[in-house]
Amino acid sequence: VLRDRQTLAKDGIAIVLLTLDRIQGKLTSDPEVISRGFVYEGKNKRLLAVSGNLLSKELARKPKLDAKIARDAAIEFLERYFFETTGRRPMILPVVVEV
Repeated sequence: VLRDRQTLAKDGIAIVLLTLDRIQGKLTSDPEVISRGFVYEGKNKRLLAVSGNLLSKELARKPKLDAKIARDAAIEFLERYFFETTGRRPMILPVVVEV
């Protein structure tokens, strides 16, 4: 818990909303990335939009998605992408909604 609080204070959090078609195993829409304490949405809204688009392309390469695969892939991809583009490591919190 203490480590999570330190990460949040230092690097913030990025929440990614994924809507997944359970039967087809594909995303039904592009991921939406929201941040708190990581980048200011007004100033760097483009960074969040681009990260969502790139994540969508990354997940489209997977043959069939389920909630666990989508969650793990989102964390791995966004951790790498945000560190490469900003030098920060926000906590990544994926929220998967299966329809």
